[in-house]
Amino acid sequence: MANGAIDVLGNGAVLLGDDVVCDGHLEGRVRVQTHVHRDHMNDFSTSLQGEVLMTEATRELLTPKFRQLPHSGNVHDVVEGSVWRNDKVEVCVVCSQHMLGAVQVKVTDLVAKQTYGYSGDFTYPLDGTGAQPIQVNKLVVDATASDFKRGYSQEDAEEAYRDQLSRLLKEGPVHLCADTGLAEKGIQLLLEADDVELERTPIIVSEKMEQSLKVHREKGHICGQLELVLDGTEEAWGLLARKDPVLFVHGLRARIQNSDRLPVIRLSKYGTTDEPVEEHDDDVICVGLSLHADFTETVNYVLATGASEVIVDAHRGKQGNRAEKLRDALRREGLTADLSSNRPVRSGQVVPPQQQLGDRGM
Repeated sequence: MANGAIDVLGNGAVLLGDDVVCDGHLEGRVRVQTHVHRDHMNDFSTSLQGEVLMTEATRELLTPKFRQLPHSGNVHDVVEGSVWRNDKVEVCVVCSQHMLGAVQVKVTDLVAKQTYGYSGDFTYPLDGTGAQPIQVNKLVVDATASDFKRGYSQEDAEEAYRDQLSRLLKEGPVHLCADTGLAEKGIQLLLEADDVELERTPIIVSEKMEQSLKVHREKGHICGQLELVLDGTEEAWGLLARKDPVLFVHGLRARIQNSDRLPVIRLSKYGTTDEPVEEHDDDVICVGLSLHADFTETVNYVLATGASEVIVDAHRGKQGNRAEKLRDALRREGLTADLSSNRPVRSGQVVPPQQQLGDRGM
C-alpha cells in the first residue's frame, strides 16, 4: 500500500504531496501534465477548471483538440528547468526525453520541507542539454516498459530502421505504424538519411499528424524539407495507385487498408528479441525503436534520483506484472519500494475505504 504522500490512483492520477497531481485529476490540486500520450490524459478537460501546468510544446500539441488552451488564464506554460510556485509548493519540470514536451516533475513542499518526484515516461540515460534525473526524497516511477531488457542500442535500432526503409521504398509505398512521438522520430530519421532521394520521399499523413509535425518543426525537433500529402486526397490516392515511393504514416491503433499487401514497418516501444528487427510472415517488420527506458535503465534512473522511498506505478505498469518486478528489483537495491494503491476516484475525490467495501458487496 502506498504511503499517502505519494501514490497513483485508479484514474491514473499521480499524487505528489498534498497539493499537486500529475496526469490525472483530483479536486483542489494543481495538475501537471507531463506529456500528451493517451494513458496520461485522464480527466484532462475536468482539470482545466483549475490550475494546470505544462510545457509550451505540450500545450501546442494539445491545442488542436483543446482549442481553449491558448486562452485559459489558469493554464500555465512552464519552461523546462524553471520553477512555478505558489504559497505551498514549488514545481520544477525537467526534460525526460520521452517525446517533445515530455518532462519529469519535482515538487518541493515549502511547509514540510520535503521533495516529491514523478519520472513521467522517460528514456535513460538522459543525454540532452540540461536533462538530468530529478533529485528527490520520494519518487513515483513509471513501469511501462520495465519488464523488457534490450539486447541492442537505440543507435542500432535507428540504423536498422533506415536500412529497412531505404530497401523497401525502392520497391514502392511503405506503411509506417507508430505511436505519437515515435512516428515523428521515424520521420526525422528519414530526413537524416544519407540518400538524397530517400530524404525527398512524400509522406502521407492525417491532419492530426500534420499539426504535430508543424509543432515539431517549430520547436526544432524535426529539421529538413517535408513533402506532406494529406490522407484521403486525390494526390495521396494517386501516389499509392502508381506505387510511387511514399511513406504512409499511421498510428498503431489505426486500421490499415492493405489490400495490396504493402510492406509495413511497425516501430515498437519495446521489441521482443535481442536484435532490433523482427520480421513477420504478414509483411510486417517490427523495429525496436523506443521512447522508454528498459528494465535495467529504469533501475539505474531511480538510483540516480537519490530517492529513498519509491512508489512504482502499478496503474500503467500492471501488464505482465511489470510493476511487481520493478518493485522487487528496487528492494534488492536497498530502497523502500512499494506498489501504488490504485485507489478508486469518484467525482474528483478519493473513494473512502468504507464505500469501497460497500461497492464490492453490491
